[in-house]
Amino acid sequence: MFNIKRYVKFMFIITVIYISISIMIPFKEIVAASSISISGPTVVIEGQSAVFNVVYPQNAIYINLSSGDVVLNGFQATISVTGSGNSRKIILNNVRGTGNGRSISIATGTGYIGSNKIEGVTSNAFRIKGVNDSTATPKPNKPQTNVKPNNTTPPVNNNQQQNGQENKDQNNNAKEEPEKKEEENKEQNKEEQPDKNIDYDAKIPIPNTGK
Repeated sequence: MFNIKRYVKFMFIITVIYISISIMIPFKEIVAASSISISGPTVVIEGQSAVFNVVYPQNAIYINLSSGDVVLNGFQATISVTGSGNSRKIILNNVRGTGNGRSISIATGTGYIGSNKIEGVTSNAFRIKGVNDSTATPKPNKPQTNVKPNNTTPPVNNNQQQNGQENKDQNNNAKEEPEKKEEENKEQNKEEQPDKNIDYDAKIPIPNTGK
């Protein structure tokens, strides 16, 4: 015969045991491995805006990304989130805090895969540079106009200059030697030629005779 009192007592004992076990062993929430991708700039200019594209997996459900789920690591900015479906855009305005190794993080639970929350993710590190930081964006070189020609001559080696002078002297001497020989030949010929004014047919007077 069924005893209802014993059944109620048995169910009560089972319930107490289940509650006791639940208190002793805390419930561990199952979190799906993150498959969120974040892409954004590698360099951000201080005071300006930056946009990061967030893509959730195709099988993600219950996507709910808000500005409160975005954490700024090492800098300050005004956060806004736009988009729908599996794509979101995180827009950062008035970025402040120059330096390297800056990043943004998305908290866990902005979407689900099945009954499991999607794990949070952190973007790649980027740099925030100042407006007057010349090391990040070098200015383009201006084309040179009206460039004056270089009229300077290269310095002459002393040995080369001395050798050039010696060669010049030798050339001058080589030119002067034929001229000297030509002058000497003229003088010699002039001495050898008889005097045209002398009359060789005239009789030479005999001294003391008058003849």
